Amino acid sequence: MKTVLIIIALLLIGVIGYSVVMTNNELDDVQDGLANETSFPAPGVGPEQEPAPTTIVDAALELNDLTTLVAALGQAQLVDTLNGDGPFTVFAPTNDAFAKIDEATLASLLEDENRADLQNILTYHVV
Repeated sequence: MKTVLIIIALLLIGVIGYSVVMTNNELDDVQDGLANETSFPAPGVGPEQEPAPTTIVDAALELNDLTTLVAALGQAQLVDTLNGDGPFTVFAPTNDAFAKIDEATLASLLEDENRADLQNILTYHVV
């Protein structure tokens, strides 16, 4: 019986030792792969990607779903503000959200004489 226990113990040690060697070899492979990398790209930049937008307005300009917001920001003369010192968080209404506003109301808000009202509405979406 003592011999059987010794054999089982040796087998377990062999299995555990093999697992550690496998893990270390796999780790070496990963480290070798990382060592061969010359540099890591900046966030938002890849081989076929443009640099990440630098301002909230730049980000909005890249999204087709925010074209109405971009137009409203321009009409409200808030583009320079949002391009300025932040940080800013914008809870950006999409084109679908603007589509739920009555057309006449939206057109009225986009008129020069209602700029102050439009600015008030849009600044509620900025923190």
